[in-house]
Amino acid sequence: MLDVMLPKLDGFTLAEEMRRRSLPTPFMFLTAKALKADRLQGFELGCDDYLTKPFGLEELVYRVKAILRRTSQHPEPAPAEPSPASAAAGVFTLGASTLAFKNLQLHVAGHTHTLTHREAELLRLFAQHPHQLLRREEILQRLWQDDGYFVGRSLDVFISRLRKYLQPDATVKITTVHGRGYKLEVAA
Repeated sequence: MLDVMLPKLDGFTLAEEMRRRSLPTPFMFLTAKALKADRLQGFELGCDDYLTKPFGLEELVYRVKAILRRTSQHPEPAPAEPSPASAAAGVFTLGASTLAFKNLQLHVAGHTHTLTHREAELLRLFAQHPHQLLRREEILQRLWQDDGYFVGRSLDVFISRLRKYLQPDATVKITTVHGRGYKLEVAA
């Protein structure tokens, strides 16, 4: 848990440092800074949740439990495209790119990107359902257990980042189906 207004090093800077070091640790902001811009900045930095003060202790406990459920290593159903052997190893082929889920690594056109846990979860979800429409609400409920406005904006940020990472690979792209959701398209 990070407070945005820490005494020596603010929470946003600490979160940036965690990302720079590619630490896969889930984290949430617990802060008095409740402006929309602050919330969006927190999600852009990869937080798993953003809770503003004052809050109820019960709500905090449920939010922490939800984060732990989402970030724990639990078995997932086999993906539609990759072979069962590669899925069991946590490796997903996306066109000419490869997602090594357990290592949070995306290999695209000779470059390796270290993903946040949430980015990897989202890309794995797409890899498990190639060429299928994933509704926004479904994605938000599966990965965040919340489909509220701020979490929806966070999803937009994550989609934008994944598109940027995948851009050099012409065989794969994430398309928007206006008003409905997203689809991972992989060239044959």
